[in-house]
This record gives sequence, structure tokens and C-alpha cells, in this order.
Amino acid sequence: ARTTTLKLSGAYKNNFGDLDYSATVGGEWFSDQGRVATAVNTVDGLVSPGQYFIANSRSLRGNSGSDQGYKRISSVYFLLNASWKRQFYLDITGRNDWSSALVYTNATGNYSYFYPSVGSSWIFSETFDMPSWLVFGKLKLSWAQVGNDTSPYSINQTYGAASTEMPDASLVQRQTFGRTVVDPRLKPERKNAFEAGTDLMFADNRIGLEFTYYKENTRDQIISIATPLESGINSQRINAGNVQNQGVEIALRSTPVRGTFQWDMDVLYAKNVNKIVELHPDVGDYMQLVDASGDFRIRSVAYVGGEYGTLLSDVKPKVDPVTGKQLLMWEEGRKMAYPIRSNTLEKVGKIEPDFTGSITNTFSWKGISASVLLDVRWGGYIASYTNLYGFGYGMTKNSLRNRDTEHGGITFKSINEEKYLDGHDGVFHDGFIPDGVFQPGTLIKDVNGGPDIDVSEMTYQQAVDAGIVDPAHAPTWNSRTYEWATFTLNDDWFSEVKYIGVRQISLGYNIPRNITRKLGVSNLRVAIEAQNVGYLYNSLPNKLNPQSFGGNANNTFMERLLTPYVGSYNFSLRFDL
Repeated sequence: ARTTTLKLSGAYKNNFGDLDYSATVGGEWFSDQGRVATAVNTVDGLVSPGQYFIANSRSLRGNSGSDQGYKRISSVYFLLNASWKRQFYLDITGRNDWSSALVYTNATGNYSYFYPSVGSSWIFSETFDMPSWLVFGKLKLSWAQVGNDTSPYSINQTYGAASTEMPDASLVQRQTFGRTVVDPRLKPERKNAFEAGTDLMFADNRIGLEFTYYKENTRDQIISIATPLESGINSQRINAGNVQNQGVEIALRSTPVRGTFQWDMDVLYAKNVNKIVELHPDVGDYMQLVDASGDFRIRSVAYVGGEYGTLLSDVKPKVDPVTGKQLLMWEEGRKMAYPIRSNTLEKVGKIEPDFTGSITNTFSWKGISASVLLDVRWGGYIASYTNLYGFGYGMTKNSLRNRDTEHGGITFKSINEEKYLDGHDGVFHDGFIPDGVFQPGTLIKDVNGGPDIDVSEMTYQQAVDAGIVDPAHAPTWNSRTYEWATFTLNDDWFSEVKYIGVRQISLGYNIPRNITRKLGVSNLRVAIEAQNVGYLYNSLPNKLNPQSFGGNANNTFMERLLTPYVGSYNFSLRFDL
């Protein structure tokens, strides 16, 4: 891959009385040459064992190649800046891009797009006489638009090379044609962002408050959506709709103690709420972002009026409309019950957290400084492959639940004589009572040989009290209810993520100058620092690492590869000569 960027700009700066202003104009040429890759398969082994190069192959099959594309963007831009009496500030920008990725093969397309921005701020504490407790005050207001293109070649149907192996082992070269239909009126993606806020300093700069409200609307994202199979095509590429993000960011900076001993504390809080305002009419009820039906039967979707990254599942337990308890199915062969799937797509959660934040405390005294950084996330869900199958196979700590009396199991004597095997006295210590009711039409064989007993809408506890069934055996329940074909959604593997992590601890000491001068150095500092120390609180079962997932991708609710806890500890020695 090769990326080339050329820039040319010019600037002018002047003032007119109390008005300072400047202007910048420029241009940019960006070229991205993607990697070209070829591949060939070795068949029938190697001529000389252990020598791995193409010419050493007995025969070759399946020549293939790929080109990740070439894209070029040409741009012109301007920036205007002005300030008056160092109280009022105004910034205006504009940029126009011409992107080759938005050009159709007939040389048409919406490949030229302009996007401006306006930002302003007012330091009102310089304009008015403020009370003594207000040291500094600023208001800020801005609006910006950002344009974006797509990947190269993605808006044009193209041919591909392929081959077919004939019965005589010969290869016939053929061409394939893309089965994605592209809207001939595709527009570039645009994001409109509005922001307003204030910066305040109080009490001799001992308390600072920064508040920001923002609202962003991203329109016309270029995506592919599925089409009916009978159409003869796989997908269509369209402009999606309108995704809105809005929220607040608050930073509180304070110095509770100032003097020889000083304590500084910073608290950050951020909350974002996203919403799908509009979707292309061909999307249907919802647009699927990630389908995890293979492992979790959960989908990450977007639908109008909902949040981006809403989680839907059809394995939520089916609920009895009268009691509100989960419905249970009876399996006579194993003489056990297990929850029934609803088999109806229902909202079960979201990817995004309710809020995030951090708290930093810094202490200093006579050259000694120490700091502790706490990291907070509250809300959003994770589906854990580790916990789902780890529980079912008895590999995780929470799978010990009810397996013996030490872990909450009920001691009982079985009513089923066939369990008295190899001299077993029929007494078990792994019982528990599932919180559910039997589905209508459930019949259970009478252990005394009488007619089958109808336990429809009877709770499991009632059936135990009536001598119809044993308490459930925890190992059997765990195994059956976590099998791929029968598992249902529950808190042991589908969990809300809440944690308070100790992200960093540091301790340092500045060696006094009278000592460093004798050593021939200055500003000598020794420090130790620990990163990712641990968690004061972690809501995930089995202490699953919350950093096993993360980011803004649509699949971040899935944990399929356990990430171990990794911390780092550093010692540093810094000085100036």
C-alpha cells in the first residue's frame, strides 16, 4: 500500500484597531494506492520437504488475486479567524472535496461536496466586572459539517476473475459479476454537529467547571442492505438515513486542599444518547448490524425511533401471562424441566453505556507526588461465550451454584426409585427449585404407577410439595439449559456491564536540587507507576475482564475470546543534564 499527500497553503494576518484577523487558503491532493495481493495453492506436496516456496510445488491450483483499490481526493479549503479585544472569537472554515470513490463508471456522480463550520466564544469575564468568587467565565457555541466518501470501487458493479476445475483436473477461467445493485444517486455522507457550553473558574481558581452539550446528526451513510433472494441479487447499496447522537460532557476540576500539602481532584462525566431518526424505506422494520444467532441468537439492529445498536433476541424465556414467571417444559427421559424460548424477537438491551466517567486524585507534598485514576462505565450489555459455555460445562465459578450444600444446594431424597443405582441411598445434595411454572398441557408420569398428572400452570415448588417431581439437580439443569439448542437468555452470560476500575496509580519524588547539583544533573525525578491495577467493582459474572470487548463497533456486545487481565508496572528515572 502507498499513500501520498501533497499540501499547499498561504496565510495572511493583520489587525484593525482592537480587531485581529487572519486568513488561510490552501489545497490538498491525497492518493491512496491499495495493496495488490496474489495467491496460489500448493497441491500434492513439495518436491523437497521443508522448502516452502512456490517453485518447489509438485503442482499448483487456484490462482487468485485481489486489488484493494485506488482512491484520490482533491481538496481546497479556507480558514478565517477573528478576535476583538481578546473577548470575542470567531472561526469560520470551509472545505470542498472531490473524491474518485464517488464517481460512477459513466463519469457522473455526487463526487464534489462542500462542508463549512462556524465556531465562536465569548470570555464574558473580560467584558463585565465579575464578583470576586468568579475568576473566569467563557461561553462557546459552534456548528460544523463534515463530509465523507466511501471505499474505492464500491459504488460500481465490477467483474471478478474465477476458475472452475474440470473432471480432468484442468482449470477453466471464467468471470463473475457483482451481485450488488447500487443506487445511481448516491450522495456523500454528511455529519452536522452543534455544540454549546461554558467554562467557569471559581474561588481563586480552586474550582473549575466545564460543561458541554452536543448534538450530531449523521445523514446518508453509504451501506449495503439485504434483498429478497428471488430478486437475483444479493444486496443493494444505498444512503441509509439519519442517526442522531446527543449528550453532555462535564468536567469538574478542584483543589480541595492547597498549601505545602496539595490535593487536586478531577471528575469527568459523559453521557450520550443515540437515536435512529430516519432509515431508507427499503430497510424494513429494522436494519441488522450484526447477527450473532450462531452463538448467542442475538442481533444488533437499528430501527427508526430506537437506539443504534439495540439488541434483539428470540431466546428470551417465554413468560406466563398470569404469574409473570418463566414457562417450563418437562423432559420425562431426564426427569427435569427447563425454560422455554419465546421464539419472538424482543428488545433485550443495548450496546451503549448509560454513562462513562473518571475520577483522578493527585496529592503532592515536599517533592512527593501521588495520583490515583479511577475509570467508570455504567450500563450497556455483553453476551459472553466464555460464561455461556463455561457455565454449561461446569468450568466457571458460578456453575458451582447449588451443586452441593456448601453452595446452596438442597438435600432431598429422590422419589424416583430408578435413581437408586449401585447401592445409592437416593439422597442428593444438589437440589434447587426453578422459579417458573409448567406450560399448559404438561403431563408428568406418576411415580406410584397411577395415571399421568397434569401440572399445567403449576409452579415447580408446588409440584415438589405435592410429591410429583424432585427438586431440580443443579448439574443436569446447568448442562441442559446451556445446550445450544435449548439455552435461554439469563444473567449468567448476558450481563449489564458496570465497573469501577483502578486504571493507574503513580508515586514519584523530585530529588532536592542541593543533591542533584552534586551529581551534576538537574530535575532528577524517580517514579513508579502501575497501569490497569484492578477493579473495585465489576458486575460481570466470574470476574470476566470488561476489557474483553470495547470500542464503537456493532459487534462489541460479543465476547468470544477471553482476554486475560494485563497490568503493567514501570520504574522511571528522569533528569536533565
